[in-house]
Amino acid sequence: MTRRLAHNVLLASASLFLSLGVAEVAVRVFGFVDADGNSTACGRCQPLRMPIVETRKHVEAATKAGVHKQSVYDSLLGWVPRPGSADGWYRYNSQSIRAPIEYATQPADGLLRIALFGDSFIYGDEVPFEQTLGFFLERQLRAAGYRVEVLNFGVPGYGTDQAFLRWRGYGKTFSPHIVIQGLYMENVRRNVNLVRPIYFPATGIAYSKPRFILQDDTLTLINVPPIPPDQLPELMTDFGSWGLARHEYFFRPEMLRASAWMTSDALAFLYQRLLPRTEPPFSYALSDEPARVTLRILQQFKQEAEAEGSRFMAVYLPDASEVTQIMRADRLVFADLLARIGEQIDLIDPGQQLADQARQSSVRELFQIGHYSGNGNRLVAGAVAAHLQRYLHRVPE
Repeated sequence: MTRRLAHNVLLASASLFLSLGVAEVAVRVFGFVDADGNSTACGRCQPLRMPIVETRKHVEAATKAGVHKQSVYDSLLGWVPRPGSADGWYRYNSQSIRAPIEYATQPADGLLRIALFGDSFIYGDEVPFEQTLGFFLERQLRAAGYRVEVLNFGVPGYGTDQAFLRWRGYGKTFSPHIVIQGLYMENVRRNVNLVRPIYFPATGIAYSKPRFILQDDTLTLINVPPIPPDQLPELMTDFGSWGLARHEYFFRPEMLRASAWMTSDALAFLYQRLLPRTEPPFSYALSDEPARVTLRILQQFKQEAEAEGSRFMAVYLPDASEVTQIMRADRLVFADLLARIGEQIDLIDPGQQLADQARQSSVRELFQIGHYSGNGNRLVAGAVAAHLQRYLHRVPE
């Protein structure tokens, strides 16, 4: 009996090690992990190991002669669109605005100027200019009889903080009558992030960014100027010693201490796939820092925009999973925060319209891969246009 038990244990152990060996080879051959050993197939899950090698690769690729760069380092915002950059569908004019034309600094007499700020949802990732939210908004308002132009200041990867700073440092010089901030609620996470690869290495945005902290309910900006990209790999090697490391919400000291089991790419991959969002825990609770910082940024944005003579509002931009939840009448994890934003700011919410359309067709019809399709952008633009027409008579001509 003892010999049979020992034989079974030995056989089971051999099978286990063989399976792990096969899994290890498969994970490496099929590219399920990157050079740092982090999963490349689990969406926005947090990296298990500090993404130093991948960050260095992205930085080196961006600095090679002749390599096209859609964004460049900026000493205030972290990164900005490269003026005049073009990559297939994606084009910025010489003013770093997504458009095929140039704009006068001041709007012409009688012309309503609307400025959009936000991230890739506002920018219109995955679709050509003629299918972006801003394009449809301008066309729909003109069809309704208004003289209007819409300027798209959206930048992929931006948090609410960077969008606000882009308005403050540049966008307000175009004197928009109406300022609209896009609210993709995942940006609440970006608002407490300092080094983009630590939060979301898969995007390849190898930059650090400024971030606001709250001191007695007052916004204080830190990491200005942001750490230049070529210094990030070295900074990340000993990240815990950086004076601002405590303000990086997504940093965990264990990311720099490789446990024995973490030497296995297969085990690391499975860990990140099975537990993609448990570390660190994230809360949208109104009492916690991410929500408090986000609310304060929006309040400050509204205050400063109105001081410049602009009307300020925001538009909620639900992603595919959120549209599905709205269809099922599920409670969104950030419902309380979104409601509080609506109490303090003129908020446009096209979520129900998107859900109604998805019931008639499908959720996928409204999205490309992760961003709105042309149809999705057209529906959101319609909701914004309908909302705006309540206020257009108040805009000075």
